[in-house]
Amino acid sequence: MRTKSTLFVMFIALVLCGCGGGSGGRILAPETESAVTPAAWLVAAETAPQHAVGSSALAMTSDELSALDEQMITAADTQLYGGIYYAGKEFPGYILGTDCSEDVCKYGRTGEASLEDHIFDLEYQAVMEHKGIRLGQARKRITDGENPLDVTGYGAWMRYGAFAIQVNFYADISNPDSIQFSNYAAGQASATNPVSGTGAWTGVAIGMDLNRLLASPHALQGDAEVTYDFGDASVDVTLDNFTNLTTGSRLSHTLEWADIAVQDGAFSDGTYFDGKHIDATFYGGYHEEVGGVFKSGAIAGSFGASRSDRQ
Repeated sequence: MRTKSTLFVMFIALVLCGCGGGSGGRILAPETESAVTPAAWLVAAETAPQHAVGSSALAMTSDELSALDEQMITAADTQLYGGIYYAGKEFPGYILGTDCSEDVCKYGRTGEASLEDHIFDLEYQAVMEHKGIRLGQARKRITDGENPLDVTGYGAWMRYGAFAIQVNFYADISNPDSIQFSNYAAGQASATNPVSGTGAWTGVAIGMDLNRLLASPHALQGDAEVTYDFGDASVDVTLDNFTNLTTGSRLSHTLEWADIAVQDGAFSDGTYFDGKHIDATFYGGYHEEVGGVFKSGAIAGSFGASRSDRQ
């Protein structure tokens, strides 16, 4: 089974084969012959920029963002899936792990997602620009098969990399796997370790609280900081200052990783099944950016950051 996907639509193959199901926090009416209700956006573009301190509205059309997404993914040579989290009637749900090698990620027993299989027939909406990173969202209603599915995603585009979170809502709310969450990153891998520069990258982290996925699937956004130690080729990562983009409430979570070894421009610690996990890659010929996926406790998401001396 190969999935055709874009930065946001990652699990269409799961829909076509009937390997998942369900709805969740947003209850969707079953598909009928009448007019179809469009998939809801994951965040409100009118208010979300107000909740992220220091951000500004992003003025880009759906076509412009689609072209940007296609340009970014076409140029990418590596991708990361943090994992797939299923929730529904059986709380707290379960996790399907992924195994990524360069441009291909495998999940489950037969699932496979490749950069070569991406599609871009989505509806996009610009949301904000924050710390020089463009953030927006995409949505698509999948009507193939017996279980209609709303795919929603919120993500960001840098110069050499992109990252996103995605939530799938099934119309069949009786299915125990009624809602799916995943985190994702892709870009042009540096494939080497940084050798000079400031050694500091700053940017954005986005994610969700998996414990609240059913009741309130709200996107969270915070700050990302990556510090590289040239002496022992290791990184420290801090993700903090998270805000709920729907309610504007601030979270007290500070997620930290220290002294992670970097090899061939990539670093990781733990797995998606562990209480704490991070997987990331440096992007660009001069390590201008870094992007990856993470999970700490119930908070899971993706992040990206850049350094000012290489822009």
